[in-house]
Amino acid sequence: TRPPTSTDAEEQAYLRALADRCRNILLPLRLDSVAVSNRVHNLLMEQYQTLRRIHADRDRALDELNTRKTLSPDQQQQQREQILQQTRAELQRAHQQFLQRLGAELTPEQVDHIKDGMTYNLTTVTYNAYLRLLPELTEDLKRHIHSLLLEAREQAMDEGSAREKHALFNRYKGRINNYLSAQGYDLKAAERRLRESISAQRKAERSGTAY
Repeated sequence: TRPPTSTDAEEQAYLRALADRCRNILLPLRLDSVAVSNRVHNLLMEQYQTLRRIHADRDRALDELNTRKTLSPDQQQQQREQILQQTRAELQRAHQQFLQRLGAELTPEQVDHIKDGMTYNLTTVTYNAYLRLLPELTEDLKRHIHSLLLEAREQAMDEGSAREKHALFNRYKGRINNYLSAQGYDLKAAERRLRESISAQRKAERSGTAY
């Protein structure tokens, strides 16, 4: 379903860009079966278009609500929450159906790769950044951080844009940082140590003393 303001040319450009994105997500899997690859590609295309429709419907409903000047602020807030609640329910249904259909075609590891591809690999990138920042993390803390990032990935899959996906991960990073601070970790000091370490390494490389 196209947004009401899109032209045919814009729609075709969107579909071409979307097809390229889906191919790039699938490419590293190197699926042996062309039939499976085509079916998964179509599932991805359908899911992205479903998400687009749900978000467009939400935005349209919110815009219409803003024009209803006869409503009190409390009524506006109540109806706004109803719209957002309905959107969350639609997204959850689409999410579960998508994963069920993917699971019928791919292994759990391959499904994880699709999830990572849909969220710009932010789970791995962010997790590795924490390991680099705080190499002294305990195994329990590593597991906790990774579980929160997996939770972020699950939610970010349903966001409508790259900016919104990154913003969601940033909110989870805030939760992780607060948790680590409560456990006694000084993140500012850790960032300073990492910057100093990187600076020293670059100086060593320039002087030819790095291995």
